[in-house]
Amino acid sequence: MMKNPAFFLPVIIEIIDSFCFLCNAFYLYLYRAKRSKP
Repeated sequence: MMKNPAFFLPVIIEIIDSFCFLCNAFYLYLYRAKRSKP
C-alpha cells in the first residue's frame, strides 16, 4: 500500500530544490570557465 503522500511531498520538494541548485551551480561554473578562456 502507498504511504501517506503528504509525507513524500516535502522530500520531493527538497530533492527538486537541491537538484535545481546543482544545475544552477554547474551552469555558472561552465559559464565562468568559458569566459575565462582566451
